[in-house]
Formats: sequence, structure tokens, C-alpha cells
Amino acid sequence: MKQQQNLLIQKAMYFGTFMGIYWILKFTLLPLGFNSAWLHFLFLGLTIYVPFLSYKLTRNYRDQFCGGSIEFSHAWLFSCCMFIFASLLTAVAHYIYFQFLDHGFIIGKIEETMRLFKDTLPADQKESLQDLDTSIALVKSLTPIELTIQFMGNNLFYGSLFSLIVAMIVKKKKQIKI
Repeated sequence: MKQQQNLLIQKAMYFGTFMGIYWILKFTLLPLGFNSAWLHFLFLGLTIYVPFLSYKLTRNYRDQFCGGSIEFSHAWLFSCCMFIFASLLTAVAHYIYFQFLDHGFIIGKIEETMRLFKDTLPADQKESLQDLDTSIALVKSLTPIELTIQFMGNNLFYGSLFSLIVAMIVKKKKQIKI
């Protein structure tokens, strides 16, 4: 039992590293996407692919290290751990980016986009975006570590949801040979 737990953690770290590198490479497209629509759509496509990548990595774990069968709880635990390790690795990159490289670029681009959007609206509808202005002001007040924690929390939340779905799909009972 202990050996199986160690294998699960070890392989979750291994596959989580691949997922984390994928997320870091995907994240580099976020600031670049503000200047290129093609890169923005590539970022969105790669983001949509995350649950499918999680499925593929969990299925590979099942087939390579679990003899082709895995229970729901085992698959869910593996997938959750994989997302945790990927989130930790990605959080390091997020912190480095927001602390040393961003200097308000992303939020500035979001503000600029919102200003352009507001200019196209009729005057009576502009007031409905007041909450959005408040949200942008709140995000501007966050420190790099707070932004990193926010991103990490989002990754963990969505990862836990994806893990439930992936575990339901990947679970496979042992076939009894007669």
C-alpha cells in the first residue's frame, strides 16, 4: 500500500511537471496575445485543451503504472495531485512574471480594452459597467504575490473540477479472466 502511494505521488509529480511546463508556455501567450489576435486565439485553444491533456496524462498513468485498471478514487487522487504539482510549478513562473516583467502591462491592456468597449456603448449603458471598473481597480491594487496566489487558487479549483470528470472517464475495472 505504501509503495502504491509513493508511486502515485512520484508519478503525479512527473506528469504534473509536464502539465506545469505546458501551462507556463501557454501563459507566455497571454501578454503576447494582446498584440496579436492569432496568439490570443492560440492561448484560448491551449487553455481549452487542459482538461483533455489531463485526461491523456491520467490515462497514461493508468495504462503504464496501474496495469490498465484504476479505481475512481485512485484516478481522482492522481489527477488532483498532478494539478497541485502543476499549479506549484506554474506559480513560480507567475510570480517571476508579475514581480519582474509585467509592470502593470496586462491590467493596463485590460483597462485599455474596457475603455474602447465603453466608448462604443450608449451613455445609459455605461453605468452598468461600474462594477467592472471596481474589479479592475481591485486587481490593480494586488501585489505580485497576491496575483500569484489568485492564479494558483484558480488553477487548483478548476483542476479539482476537471479531476472529478477525468476520474469518471478514466476509471477502469480489472478484467477477470476465466
